[in-house]
Amino acid sequence: MKKHFNILLVLLLTFSLGSCSGKIDSSKNVEITIIHFNDFHSKIKEFRTSRKDKNKSAGISRVVALIKQLKKQNKNSIVMMAGDMIQGSPFSTLKKGSVSFSLFNNVIDYLVVGNHEFDYGLKNLNHLVKSAGFKTITSNVYYKNSNQPLTKYRQDIINMQGIKVGIFGLTTTTTPETTLPANVVKLRFEDEITTANNMVKNLKAAKCNVIIALTHLGFDRDKILANKVKGINVIIGGHSHTKVEKGQMVNNTMVAQARHNGEYLGVVKITYNTGVKKIVKIQAKLVKVTHDIEKDAVTLKSVKQIEKVVMSGLDKRVGISKTDLISTRKAESNIGDLIADIIKKRSNVDVALVNSGGIRANILKGTVKHVHVLKVLPFGNTISVFNMKGKNLLKVFEKSATKVGAGAFMQVSRGVKYIVKNNKLVSVKINGKDIEPNKTYKIATSNFLASGGDGYSEFKAVANKVDTGNLISTAVTNYFKMKKIINVVKAGRIKIE
Repeated sequence: MKKHFNILLVLLLTFSLGSCSGKIDSSKNVEITIIHFNDFHSKIKEFRTSRKDKNKSAGISRVVALIKQLKKQNKNSIVMMAGDMIQGSPFSTLKKGSVSFSLFNNVIDYLVVGNHEFDYGLKNLNHLVKSAGFKTITSNVYYKNSNQPLTKYRQDIINMQGIKVGIFGLTTTTTPETTLPANVVKLRFEDEITTANNMVKNLKAAKCNVIIALTHLGFDRDKILANKVKGINVIIGGHSHTKVEKGQMVNNTMVAQARHNGEYLGVVKITYNTGVKKIVKIQAKLVKVTHDIEKDAVTLKSVKQIEKVVMSGLDKRVGISKTDLISTRKAESNIGDLIADIIKKRSNVDVALVNSGGIRANILKGTVKHVHVLKVLPFGNTISVFNMKGKNLLKVFEKSATKVGAGAFMQVSRGVKYIVKNNKLVSVKINGKDIEPNKTYKIATSNFLASGGDGYSEFKAVANKVDTGNLISTAVTNYFKMKKIINVVKAGRIKIE
């Protein structure tokens, strides 16, 4: 009897282990494809994605064509845009983002709200969202003193061949520092981690088989999100403009991002097996939007029609540059020197300061057109002037020293020199002298920084600010017209050790 029992036990264990370790029936696999991109920044026209490129590529007509091609190849597909669809080109500046929104209508399925979606004001964003032919989503932004969400969709659930896919969105809580603060004064941004935990709980309660977070937080923050929040299968991210070739698995979560400007589309394939009722594989890759991709004819026709209206008058020459004017966030830039000097001269101040992130493009040597200036300075920022005690100005330079490589790193006007070592301020001099703590200095900067943008609370605290209403882009355009030919080289104002 004992012998028969042992034989039976062995058979049961063998069957049990065989069931657990046996091959999954691949005929029950269902593939869900996420087609994604981020930080498009209204790059409507094709452009050279590298100075080495012989041909122009990208551009919205190719992006749309490639999206359609990928959708045709993949039965269960979702198209996601991870924020900052607008801001960064004359198309956006002059039409307040409506061009990108209209051209992506019925092409994408979801847009998470990025910080730059707020750049033309809350009323404008609400108008864009209302007219959009896709779903705009964010889960952590509300109107102040209210439980009313910013967007209609905090989460969404779609059914793909019987598989429930849950989607939620997250907008960076640093938005009040990275758009004009007045644009979001009526809103509150709740903690991303807390919100994500709540959303995952909601979607699991709704029996979702797959959970996707569409975020505009930045790659590093997305990895923190993956580590701290269990249950997210895929994070589709933006904000940091990171090129993640094959995605990165973090704590069983695939984290993906596709550079910026429509240079790449990301493709994430989720394989879900209906037999074992779980995800069995997630793969990610990037597809470059190359020159040889045939442009979508309908989109191209619309672009040409819009371009006639938008670009009228912007193709006029304003001057000539004898050098390449190149922007960087890691050191002094000659274009930063130029803009700061123009602001200083226009405002008759002691010091002019320009955040590196406010300079959005380069100007190559040769003919400079009005459109080139607007590409460099697309935000419509004006010049603000105010007085500031030396001790507070010193805090600004100390903060700038910690921001090397970031948009908040300061470019400075003639007469200012500062040295940074290991992200700490070593020294700063104005006209060869140390800053005097109790002396009052006259400062000029953008209305964005004057309002506390990029985290400069020192400017926000100043009581006597005057917004001149003078556009920085206009001041730069007029300078080119006046000088006709300029030759700007770096003047040795900033030293990074």
